[in-house]
Amino acid sequence: MATIDLRTETIGAIPSDAIRAHAAIVIPVDATKVSGGLVNGNTYYLGEIPAGFTLKGTALRVKTASALTGTMTLQDGTITPLAAQIMNVAGMFYGTTSLPKYYKVATILYGVIATADIADAIFDVVLDGIQLLPE
Repeated sequence: MATIDLRTETIGAIPSDAIRAHAAIVIPVDATKVSGGLVNGNTYYLGEIPAGFTLKGTALRVKTASALTGTMTLQDGTITPLAAQIMNVAGMFYGTTSLPKYYKVATILYGVIATADIADAIFDVVLDGIQLLPE
């Protein structure tokens, strides 16, 4: 019996790119470094979802909670992948509304602030998905 490694691109059954395609995009945000904090009613561009990315899940990891009860909703212009999250509790908060979604072209991920300002929260926006080569 032979052992055949299908992970090599020369055989082509499972390209090595596909094995390494799972990706986590982590976007750190420190509201204390934004002049005036994250203001209620404002929209803040957080990062970019790259072309060829399939977004499977989102999360907010609040490392330092805000003293105020402001909320943030992650959006991309067509879906709302994470419901409004109060930022005054530390922890990991997951949301998967309208997912999975494939991004043929790069798209800006932004956060909309509501309820109150977020002046002092420190948090990560986490995007979990599969990064394929763009079409």
